[in-house]
Amino acid sequence: MKVFPQYSRALEEEVCSYVKAGYLTACIGSPLRQDDRAGLELCRTLMEKGLPTVVCEYGLENCIEELINSNAKRIAIVDAVMTPGARPGDIVIINDLNELDNEFLVTTHSVPLTAIIKILQSQGMALETIILGIQVKEIGLGLEISSEVERAVSYMAQLIEKCVKENLRICF
Repeated sequence: MKVFPQYSRALEEEVCSYVKAGYLTACIGSPLRQDDRAGLELCRTLMEKGLPTVVCEYGLENCIEELINSNAKRIAIVDAVMTPGARPGDIVIINDLNELDNEFLVTTHSVPLTAIIKILQSQGMALETIILGIQVKEIGLGLEISSEVERAVSYMAQLIEKCVKENLRICF
C-alpha cells in the first residue's frame, strides 16, 4: 500500500503507468454517504470526458455483469478509504490485494471486494487489479463532499485524462 498526497510526481507516474497498461476504471461508492461518493463522482467526470468507466453504486457486486462483459483483464477500482495516518484527500494505492483489509474501505459493499474480484478472476477478468483509494473526511449521511475529497476527485480526473492523452500521443 502506498499513500500519496495530491499533486505528487510519484502519484502521477504511478497512475499513468496503470493508464498506459490499459486498466479499466471501475468506481464504487454510495451517493448518500458524503465522501463515500468520491468514486462515483470520479467516474461521472471521466464519463463526461468520454473515458471508459464502469459505475458501481454501493459495491462492485452491483456491476459484475458489466465488468464481465467488458472483458477487462486489468481493473483499477476507485473507492473511498479510511487509512490510518492519511489525510483527507490523500490517494492510497493498493496493488497487492493481499494487503487489502476491509478496515481500510468505507464499505457499503454487501459482498467483500476480494470475493467479487475472485469471481471476476474465475471468469478470466480482473487478472490484474488495483485499488485507487481516496481518503475520506466525512462519511455520515448526506449529499455533500468535503472540499479535500472534492479536490482529490477533480485532480484524479484531470490526471487520468492527461495520462490518456499522453498515452495516445505515444501510440500514434
